[in-house]
Amino acid sequence: MSPETAPFDPSVFYPTAEPGKGPEIEGTSADGDPQAQLIVFFLAGCAFGIAIRQVREILRVGNITRMPKAPSFLEGIVHLRGRITPVLDPKKRLGLPLTDRSADSRILVVEWKETMMGLIVDRVTETLKIHRSELKAVLPEGGLGVDSAFFSGLWEGPDREVLLLSLENLIRLDEPNREPDPRSGPQEE
Repeated sequence: MSPETAPFDPSVFYPTAEPGKGPEIEGTSADGDPQAQLIVFFLAGCAFGIAIRQVREILRVGNITRMPKAPSFLEGIVHLRGRITPVLDPKKRLGLPLTDRSADSRILVVEWKETMMGLIVDRVTETLKIHRSELKAVLPEGGLGVDSAFFSGLWEGPDREVLLLSLENLIRLDEPNREPDPRSGPQEE
């Protein structure tokens, strides 16, 4: 994963955001640099992140009730403390190679504005605190093979990259999903 990058400006992805402030910014460091804390998880061998404040809980994958005529990326619904919560498979949504679920697979229950949704992930690995200055924008011509609107930024660490998912665009059910590319297989971690 080596998309072209540019300095991160959240107002590009979130038109209502003030320049320099986006939904993933959660605080500031001692030197005044805004910080974010992310939940890092894997999908088809690639590392992704979501702002920790958008994650309500992490569940083991249990019974998911399928819904007739639902988009293919919508796996179904789960009952979560009396509330019906839709569950989607981000790999199907993003067109990533599909992999079997394992004992490490989880459902991240996330919230964007007032929408609650479950995301099936291959595994959750850690929380990560980053500085805003370390984030880069994902450009449309970045060569990911996935619509860049699904991403709100890229963090490049010393030994890996983490793509930040844009929940706003990922959980919209009124748009078609990307079909998995049959030529691509799971990537090495």
